[in-house]
Amino acid sequence: IYLNKNNYEGYNYLGKIFGAINNYKFAKLNFEKALIINPNFNIGIKNLIDLTYNFEEYEECNSIIHKYINQTSDPDLLSFLYIAKGRISFSLLEFEKAVKDFDMAIATKANLFSLKNYLFFSQYLEDFSKKKYFELTDLLELNIKKIKNIDKKKLLFEELKNSNKKKIRIGFISSDLRNHAISYQIKNVLEELGNSDEVDIYIYNDSIRSEEHTSELQS
Repeated sequence: IYLNKNNYEGYNYLGKIFGAINNYKFAKLNFEKALIINPNFNIGIKNLIDLTYNFEEYEECNSIIHKYINQTSDPDLLSFLYIAKGRISFSLLEFEKAVKDFDMAIATKANLFSLKNYLFFSQYLEDFSKKKYFELTDLLELNIKKIKNIDKKKLLFEELKNSNKKKIRIGFISSDLRNHAISYQIKNVLEELGNSDEVDIYIYNDSIRSEEHTSELQS
């Protein structure tokens, strides 16, 4: 930034750093600077929305989402925006509204992110469509196989499991490794795996939020 004041990626990285140390004000300021320099910087748009959502600034987050919904025609970004909108509705316990937003995300771009969000949140509806749920599950499986070549990875897992030479490496990634139901449910599983001689585990906290339970999981 010192060498190039128009380095929008530099401001974006500063935003992520300030967000990681829970400095919302300066994180938001730097993401906004990045977007002033490059208004079409999708990574910066997503980071700004994630920041406002993670700090529960829902009104501010909704305002940013609607701004870019009206401005962009990029299907990847539009899908992300509808998912972000749905997540806010879900956080406000507006489940029907949330699922409608996830539907819009899938209609815009049916990718892993939009499908996983719909499948997870739709289960909170009293009358969710089982038929649609399983149709989307099949579509999600096809997407995973296409992107990750999952059949070959299954074979590799079996080979490693039957090998005495290598430990199986298992990775976990979640934005809920904090005071959240998921982290409480998975804690015993992680402890059991951590005590095993057969596996090495790696855990990545995909969130800027760090709470008491985060520290417990780290230890």
